[in-house]
Amino acid sequence: MAGVSWGLGRHAYYLDAAQKVHSSRFSAVGQAFCITSLSFAKLAVAWNFQRLVEGTGKRWAQFYLWISAGAAFIVNLITVIFLFAQCSPVGKNYNKNLPGHCWNPQIESKTVLAQGSMFHPPTTSLEKGRY
Repeated sequence: MAGVSWGLGRHAYYLDAAQKVHSSRFSAVGQAFCITSLSFAKLAVAWNFQRLVEGTGKRWAQFYLWISAGAAFIVNLITVIFLFAQCSPVGKNYNKNLPGHCWNPQIESKTVLAQGSMFHPPTTSLEKGRY
């Protein structure tokens, strides 16, 4: 709700310079919380599937579940770190008028693409009951 009072969700055309900076800051922080919460949700789903697979005697399925959930968690963690580490000082992420420097935007694009395109075959097969 705090972001809305600073213009988050409105078209940039209607915002003054201070509102643009604040809404960008709230957007960046919101992205970090969203990615982090999805990471923990994936671990929770893996733990739930672990309980389902436990009685089947298929150790490979349990191992593969934790490997895929752990890989997703690590990639998501790297994405959150890159989200804030890409500019020095960090405030330059949402205030482009600050002095400093940022990484090439392609680094963030490729990191986010990798984070969003992770495919988990064991999760898909477990959802369909093929374990």
